[in-house]
Amino acid sequence: RPLKTDRDYQKCIGQKVEVKLFAPIKGKKFFELVLKGHDETCVYLDDNGEELKLEKAKIAKICRAIDFEGLL
Repeated sequence: RPLKTDRDYQKCIGQKVEVKLFAPIKGKKFFELVLKGHDETCVYLDDNGEELKLEKAKIAKICRAIDFEGLL
């Protein structure tokens, strides 16, 4: 289920999320990173110790990542 409300984002802080973009950034349109926080216009992600700031308007879809390895 995509993250849409402030409550959705708050519940996922500190967890891995899947982010799909309308246009590529750093040559990629898909990221699987840890959600650090958000505000009205931006989402903040942890990219191996570096903070990645994405505008919500550039995000096609963002949802909680599912860890299939942990299910086996």
